[in-house]
This record gives sequence, structure tokens and C-alpha cells, in this order.
Amino acid sequence: MRHSLLSVLRIIVLLPSYTLVLLIRLLKWLIAPLALLAQLLIGVPLVLMQLRQPLRPRFIATPETDLPDQAWIEFADAAEALAADGFVHYGDFHCDSVIQNAVLWLRLLGQPEQGISAVVVHIEFTTGVRPARSFVEFATEFSDGRVLSTNNLTMPYSLPSPAYLARLQLKDVWEPRALYVLHRELVTALAQPVSLAKIEQAIRDPADLLANGYAREIAALIAQGWLRPDPANPCAAQLSLQGAIMGSGGKRGRWPVCICAPLTAAPAGCWPNTASLRKLLRAQPRIFGHSAHTDGSHADLHRTGKL
Repeated sequence: MRHSLLSVLRIIVLLPSYTLVLLIRLLKWLIAPLALLAQLLIGVPLVLMQLRQPLRPRFIATPETDLPDQAWIEFADAAEALAADGFVHYGDFHCDSVIQNAVLWLRLLGQPEQGISAVVVHIEFTTGVRPARSFVEFATEFSDGRVLSTNNLTMPYSLPSPAYLARLQLKDVWEPRALYVLHRELVTALAQPVSLAKIEQAIRDPADLLANGYAREIAALIAQGWLRPDPANPCAAQLSLQGAIMGSGGKRGRWPVCICAPLTAAPAGCWPNTASLRKLLRAQPRIFGHSAHTDGSHADLHRTGKL
């Protein structure tokens, strides 16, 4: 008798909970297509009308005294952390045309012997109450023109990377030197000859180096159909229809688009995708092996599955 009463009570208590869970899931399934349709009907026209990208932005050299206080602190901390690894300071710059309603403050660093460049970026928004953002990016160009980039930017990219560029975001690696070590190990694992041309250009004309890198990516996105020249402005590009659909999605992961093959089958001129880079990074014994000399942050990332 007691067992029967417990069974009845269990049904009485759990049945409303199960019903509520099923109802919430049903509402999500019903609302999701409508939300996606609204996003396409409203978001796509908005980004087509509003978003423009310069074909070649101007990066203006900036004295340290003109840097925002927060940017100066971030730049100084990153430069100090990387100085022991041979990174050289090539200049500070700002640009207000790359991100709408925002100013980019940048410090360009480089490791001449390894051909690794680093950009410390501080983003300040000029409208609204959005907090400032900052990240560090390391890049290596190989002799065939392909580029490996590793950064800790927390914002998603609106469009896929061009075919020549392998871009890996490690959002949980905050220390500049830890991010540099991971990038360096990836360069070693790829076993490709490194070009020192960009480092040499950074010594001669660092602002032109920044502009060239941005212009190359924009040109590649135009060639791949994600962007198109702006008819009203010959110095700018706007999203194509497929680029607007991709960009209005907010996160690329929800759109079934892949432009890079896996590492094991990457064709000429096409770099590995993010999943392949993460798999390659996890396989490096110098970082995650039992005999590796590293701090706890890398091991924690590996153990928790964030790499």
C-alpha cells in the first residue's frame, strides 16, 4: 500500500514538471523558425544598408602620450610579458574606420628571429555603453603566402576566414606569453618554411604592414563572394547577399558553411580549419605531455576541453 502511494505521489509531482519541460521545448521548436525568418527579413537588409568596410584603412601612428589610459596599460603589460622572448616594439597606431562606431588602438610587436608578429588591440566604442574590448593576436606568414593567426578575441567573426588564413581563437588564454607559446608550437607542428618579409616590412613601414594585411583579407573575401565593391564608394566594400545572411547570424556556427578542408586533406592554398588546429594543438607533447614544462593554465584548458 505504501509503495502504491509513493508511486502515485511521484506521478503527481513529476508529471507537471515533465509537461512543463516538454511545453518549453515545443515552444522553442515553434519559435526558432519564426525568429530565424525575422532575422533574415530584418537583419539582412539592415547589414546590407549599414555595414561598409574600407578596402585599405589608414592606421595612424600614435605617440604613447596620446593612448587611452587603459590601452597604454594593456600595451605595456603585453610588451613587458613578451620582451623576454625577443619581441620588439615597432609602433602604436589607431584607426576609426575598421569597426563601425569604434576606435581601434594597436601596438605592433615582432619576433625577428622566428618571423612572428604580434598585435595588441584595444577597442573603444564611441556610441552606447558597450565596454571596451582587448585582445592579442600572433601571426606567422609562411613562404607560400599562407598565414597562421592565433588570438584570444572573445567576439565572434561575422565571416569565414579567407582560404589563405588559418585563424584560431583561444578565448580562455588571457596571458600574452601563454598565447605566444601555443602559437609557436602550432608553427612548429605545421613544419612549413617561415617568411621573414613581414618582419622586415615592420621595421621599415609598420603602418603600411597593418594596412596591407587588412587589404589582403578584404580582397580575398571579395574574391570568395562574401563581400562586393560598394557602388557608391570606390574605396569601400559592402556585404554580398550571402555575406549578409552569414553576418546577420551573429555566430558563424549556426550557418552550414565551411571553406577550409581538414588538415589531412587541405588543398594547395587552403589552410586547416579551427577544429583541425585545435586537434593539432592538443597533440603537442611539448605543451601537454607529462614531461612538458608549462604552467597550469594550458593543462587546465586541455583537461576541461576548451582547446
